[in-house]
Amino acid sequence: EANVTWAGNEIHRYRPCDVGVAVAIDGGLFTPVVRSADSKSLSVISIEMKELATKARARKLQPAEYQGGTTAISNLGMFGVPRFNAIINSPQAGILAVGAIQRRPIFAEDGFQLQVRPVMTLTLSVDHRIVYGQEAAEFLNAIKSWLENPHVGDDSRFAGVLRFDPLLRDWVGAAAQLTRWGYAADRELDDKS
Repeated sequence: EANVTWAGNEIHRYRPCDVGVAVAIDGGLFTPVVRSADSKSLSVISIEMKELATKARARKLQPAEYQGGTTAISNLGMFGVPRFNAIINSPQAGILAVGAIQRRPIFAEDGFQLQVRPVMTLTLSVDHRIVYGQEAAEFLNAIKSWLENPHVGDDSRFAGVLRFDPLLRDWVGAAAQLTRWGYAADRELDDKS
């Protein structure tokens, strides 16, 4: 139900999950789209994204390669930015902002011992005209759970994260900037290794 875009006064629903990934270029930004990301393995997505990013930086993307995504991801973590709010690419439902991995003191599961662990902040913003806060929070918690407890050696699919099972109401977005329809939710991810 949330693999959607906003078109004037109506919601358009989609079957495949087409994810735009922000790529910085000199003087601007492109958001090439990984088509049907929900049906691809992590390795295939990685290969496609590297090819798209190379084409974006060379300014050789075709319009079909950067138009039509249903959600987006922006990563400023690679530049050392700890957390930020990304801006929703209208008409998409949302965007996921990925911050830098930092070593921070975290209490162990027993609640008494302090340990230093790598932590990453994800900020999810959604357009509330089409995705409700509870759905966004469930989605963000699913991402957190998946990142903290990945299936070792499992390169199958983003099951529960990008496939957006019924619990997540087929939610395909992460979104951006606070608007009168939007909001942002932060969750700290703790790498337990």
